[in-house]
Amino acid sequence: MIIPFDFERRPSRNENGDSAVFIIPAGILRLADLLAELKRLLVFPEYFGQNLNALFDMLMDLGWITKRRVVLVHKDLPMDGPGGDGDVWLREYLLVLRDAVIRHMRPESRHKLVVVFPFDVAKKIHQLLAPKTT
Repeated sequence: MIIPFDFERRPSRNENGDSAVFIIPAGILRLADLLAELKRLLVFPEYFGQNLNALFDMLMDLGWITKRRVVLVHKDLPMDGPGGDGDVWLREYLLVLRDAVIRHMRPESRHKLVVVFPFDVAKKIHQLLAPKTT
């Protein structure tokens, strides 16, 4: 199982040079709020569909971002905690991020997508993305 995320003790990613860094703030508990924040931060087009399929499409294009390296820094694990949308939506979000990062690893990709989470959520992310056994 490949988990192509970076885990840092204090995620900041103040990259310079050819990087566009977007900080996803802590405390986002609902998928709708997370998608709205990503739309605002990354300046998605108005036609963004406000769902995970549309998020994947936007992350696969990134054509409106002029920097080659796009870094999404999460200050915590969204949708995790009391009152949150729970592990099902969180897992789906992580799968979208994982697949987008892997696709941008291809040599022909114009952008490199980097996704950063705090170190203390690495274990939960690994558990959520572990293959399901029957």
